[in-house]
Amino acid sequence: MPTQPMVPSDEVDAVHKSAPRSSVCAFMAQLSATSTSRAAFLHCLRWGIWSPFQQATDLKGEEIELVLQGGAKRNPHGVMVYSAQAAANTPGTTQVREKLQTTGPNVNSAPKGDVTRCSCACSAVSSIAHLEMDVQPDVSPSAQDDGDQLQELAFTPVHAPVITLRMNVPSSCSVSSRSSLAHLYSAGFPDIVDCSGQVAEVLDPTEAVPFDPKREETDAQGNMMVFQFLAFTRIPGLGVGPGWPEDVHFTFQFYRFPPVTSQQLKLLTSDKVQRKPSDPLPCVLASINKDGTINSGAPGLQVQFRVDQSFLKPGEKRCFLRYLALHTMHIDIWDSNSLLLIGSTAIELKYMLRQGKTAVQALHELEVLTTDYVGEDALVTSADPGHRPASAPVTVHTIVRGRLHVRTGNIDARPSREFHQNKLSEEHSKAESITSMLSQAITTQHLLYASLGSAHYMEFVLKNPFNVPQTVTIHSDDPELSVITNTEEWRYFKDLTKTPTPLEENMFHLDPGAPGPRVYLRPKESVHIPLKYQSFLCEHSTLLQVHLNPRSVNTYDNRAEVRWVTLAPPTRHQVTFRADDGKPVAICQVNVEPTPHVVDQTFRLYHPEQCFLKKAIRLPPWHHPTGLTRGLVLVPGEPQDVYLKVPGSPSPHIKMFFVMVFTDKWMAAPSQIWQVYVHFLERVDVSCVSGQRSCQSVVLRGKQAMRKVKCFSSHPQEIEVDPEGVFVLPPSAVQELQLKVQPWQTGSRFLYVNAVDVEQRRLVAAWLLCLNVHQPVLSKAFEVCVPVGGGRGSSRKITYTNPYTSGRRFLLRSDHPDLLQFKEDQFQIGGGDSYTIGLRFAPSQSPGSVEILVYVNNMEEKTEETFCVKVNYS
Repeated sequence: MPTQPMVPSDEVDAVHKSAPRSSVCAFMAQLSATSTSRAAFLHCLRWGIWSPFQQATDLKGEEIELVLQGGAKRNPHGVMVYSAQAAANTPGTTQVREKLQTTGPNVNSAPKGDVTRCSCACSAVSSIAHLEMDVQPDVSPSAQDDGDQLQELAFTPVHAPVITLRMNVPSSCSVSSRSSLAHLYSAGFPDIVDCSGQVAEVLDPTEAVPFDPKREETDAQGNMMVFQFLAFTRIPGLGVGPGWPEDVHFTFQFYRFPPVTSQQLKLLTSDKVQRKPSDPLPCVLASINKDGTINSGAPGLQVQFRVDQSFLKPGEKRCFLRYLALHTMHIDIWDSNSLLLIGSTAIELKYMLRQGKTAVQALHELEVLTTDYVGEDALVTSADPGHRPASAPVTVHTIVRGRLHVRTGNIDARPSREFHQNKLSEEHSKAESITSMLSQAITTQHLLYASLGSAHYMEFVLKNPFNVPQTVTIHSDDPELSVITNTEEWRYFKDLTKTPTPLEENMFHLDPGAPGPRVYLRPKESVHIPLKYQSFLCEHSTLLQVHLNPRSVNTYDNRAEVRWVTLAPPTRHQVTFRADDGKPVAICQVNVEPTPHVVDQTFRLYHPEQCFLKKAIRLPPWHHPTGLTRGLVLVPGEPQDVYLKVPGSPSPHIKMFFVMVFTDKWMAAPSQIWQVYVHFLERVDVSCVSGQRSCQSVVLRGKQAMRKVKCFSSHPQEIEVDPEGVFVLPPSAVQELQLKVQPWQTGSRFLYVNAVDVEQRRLVAAWLLCLNVHQPVLSKAFEVCVPVGGGRGSSRKITYTNPYTSGRRFLLRSDHPDLLQFKEDQFQIGGGDSYTIGLRFAPSQSPGSVEILVYVNNMEEKTEETFCVKVNYS
């Protein structure tokens, strides 16, 4: 559900441009699901280019042969769609008209300001495509301000528009205004300074960074890597209030340091500065004391990592610099109260390269993104809202949930005197001690630092100590430590490690019944035996996580340093070389110390409990691998997907595993390592109509101990949970929860509800709400023109007649509350009487159009009538 396959950037969006004499035609194939209960997806299988408007007279009566290509390649014209208009349809000419159809409230270039933000937060399926003609006469601006009566439009419902191929990525300004930056800098964050107290040199994250590897490697000093989490800018979204979130925390992993979970941070708002809806101010982050009060020290949170000689292994400095130059660090942002994922972001690490400077810093403003899957719903033309179309395609939406302000820095640090020492366990039994003494003379020990998936190559010099030839059998006590018997693989690792020792063809004799390969040695002869250690196992118990809390953070400047620690004791692996008589002639003992690996990307997937998860993740276009994990060969240029199948678990269990992607034939080192979290939740199916409330009950079961529990939803303005506050859940008790769902978007959607232990801040239960939201029956449609600019907006009136014989009280609701406000949110009216509904439309600074639904609900939030108002900003 929440994570979509990655696609090449050239296939993500279509750029509309026009050219006078050429046209580009793209050919795509649709793969439809065989069952109506499963979503249909559109895939681009092949694409081609045709320019019919160049030398059009040569095309008469001829067949055109078009070569279709696969994979991600640059469009030779630089654009995705061309169009051309011909004055007349004359003989000998060919006319081709292409029309790209999109859906959404911003189909006709939605205006900026509030309208733009609404289109970012809302999915494209909220569009109503039934107003086919404009029969509303032009209205002067003066008449609009008087609040004229809206005239009803006659319309004929049509089928819902088809799904588009492009992904709907909302537009969001990535750079704050000067007033927002001034507010941010006035908060008093601690400066990043070098050892002499000078402020670090500021780098511009929008400019390219010159990278000189030799200059970075010659810097003999250590590096203090600093991450300052400064502020979070809220972006209004559908289903959440303007004050969401209140508290946040972060999870991330830098290089091969342990994963970090920050403490709870409060979002502080300023009451002195007046905020504009179009330019929300950043909320400064502040740590919270154990008693719940705000820490009076420096704002923000500073996390630093010391990378010096005590941390880096021999020869690792170049790998670390390459990591900074080429990688990004993934950050997950969480709502600390509900334990729901707000979104994710990534920060480029190349601006932490010092290039000979004593200290550098850069301020980043990162979009916090989340993925939403929305299925379309056909227009309901009858009173039967349960009628579904033959297929329900799914659209992937990337929604901007906020902007995270982070400052990164790198300070020239002196090398630490604390060197990491490895002490192997010397606790042996008496028998083991005697055996060790006897084999000590023929044992060679080797220490290596191994990480997940990376192969470590070594050569052991084996000498025949006898004056007669020997056929030596090589036996390893662990399959992770093996002998390289393939000559091509041996040559590959020798070239990779630049080992100048000799290489022999057909060196080993492989006998299926033998305990290992055999090698023939002449008297007193020495040969080089190639060995490889590679592990694909990662014990989750050894994955140490660092949890920052008020005790581990300096209360004065909110600074915490994360240090590298040993995850697990070293393991011993042994290769024994035995002569013809079975006695060992040499022993190679490899002591392996596991070290954390670098995570290139993190995926968080949500799935119903006890069900197999089947997911396809598309590889990014950073290479064209010729081979993936064991035995899988791919064709270069073709779309390359990794398919996952994960067995289910009960809610709220979380499964975590790693996926390694290799691009070389012999799998020397993974090109990317993905960390995948699968959150299993209890599934609840809800079928309802947009704008009105539906109730669904779920059961929460107690465990062994008593808990204080509170329930949270991912969209508080669309889901209410009863009981609303904190309640006590006794051991082994059963608590019924009422979910009051009132969605504003049509189609298939996925929402989340968490039950949290407020004392331990742990997840007790989690539900995945699979909503099937239908469009309401539209009784009337209206159209209004609102002038662009001026900041005045427009007022209108709609007449509503009570269809009942007795007096009733009604509520007024809208699916775009930021664009339309009512004079009164509720009204009392007598039986058969009429009431004038006052509408106030928000102003806009750019032309466009949007359709707004107005719901007239009773006091139980059941919809009595639904109006559609099309607003044209011109």
